[in-house]
Amino acid sequence: MLRERESRATVVGAPPIVIIGAARSGTKFLRDVLAASEAVHAIPYDVNMIWRLGNERSDSDAYGPDSLSSRECSRIRRYLEKAGRMRDDGTGRLLEKSVSNTLRVGLVDRVLPDAQFVHLVRDGRAVAESARRQWESSSEPGYLARKVRSLPVFPTVRYAASQLLERVTGRGVGTPWGPRYPGVVQDMAHKSTLEVCAIQWRECIGRARADLDGLGPARVREVRYEALVADETALGSLTEWLGIPDPERVRSRFRRDVETDGLDRWKRALTPDEHVVLDILLGSMLRELGYA
Repeated sequence: MLRERESRATVVGAPPIVIIGAARSGTKFLRDVLAASEAVHAIPYDVNMIWRLGNERSDSDAYGPDSLSSRECSRIRRYLEKAGRMRDDGTGRLLEKSVSNTLRVGLVDRVLPDAQFVHLVRDGRAVAESARRQWESSSEPGYLARKVRSLPVFPTVRYAASQLLERVTGRGVGTPWGPRYPGVVQDMAHKSTLEVCAIQWRECIGRARADLDGLGPARVREVRYEALVADETALGSLTEWLGIPDPERVRSRFRRDVETDGLDRWKRALTPDEHVVLDILLGSMLRELGYA
């Protein structure tokens, strides 16, 4: 009993954990692994509809911290805590993962000024190939129904109403999958899906790294997806940095869920011409990140 009280005491008022990463970078995997900790209260879905409160009319997900009032920021935090089913006694840590937040780190920091940020980075060629498959697949109705039932009613209804309005007025035609970087709808009209996915990754990585650099190393830890899934070393370092009180539960979930078979899928799935296209679009960023 004493050990349980001590464990709970370590997470009273503990800062939220925010995972930042481009779509298809492994952020869902990392969220679910960290959520194995009894101290962590993870929001089980991306909640872009909550983060877009007050910015529903924006054509992109890239809007800054000054786009909302203090009251609106407090309201978003309350909805996040409700979606994460935070305890009333203040114990536990909120874990949030919405890929569109790569484009608005400043706003996330304003809403959650005490948060620790984990930036998950994956090879952009693997991301673009995976994102294209996701982009071209149809949505699963059951998944959407489960997501809607699990989230606070007001932001979900408001978001649905805004989406309906976009479709009625024609603004929603060609709505992209994943983070909406500035100009994505225009790119969709003139570029291939693979090109748009590549630019999406480049924009997410570039904007997130620039904004996270401003928060300082005490609050930000960058993790490479390839290192994360290779063995438990990167995960162990991350759980220690985050102060997770029961890391063995996290490691157990990791061992159950980790997969490495798809790491090099992009090399086989892309045509030679597509390899050239990605090198043109992503070569500079990939070299900056240390990818061959």
